[in-house]
Amino acid sequence: MPTPTSLVNLQLTLPYRDYSAYTKGVKLLSPVMGKQTPKALDLIVHTLCGRDGKGLAEDYLESIQWPFESINRGKTRIGRGLAVSRAKRVQT
Repeated sequence: MPTPTSLVNLQLTLPYRDYSAYTKGVKLLSPVMGKQTPKALDLIVHTLCGRDGKGLAEDYLESIQWPFESINRGKTRIGRGLAVSRAKRVQT
């Protein structure tokens, strides 16, 4: 079983347009942080680390515009509008 200090090595390939978001982030941080500005890879690692499963799942659903209210105990609650439209389909 992995310990809290265990590491996982990832090899990640990003489309240039996705990577460019991180390089733009570096450019935006540079005037604020000066010499302490992180590199693009540092921003990517920061984005990946320290996340909880619920937050990741909700962020993913939001990014693909999946209708949901929140994730609770492993169950996804769908928005009221979608629930009503599904109920109407079942009744017909």
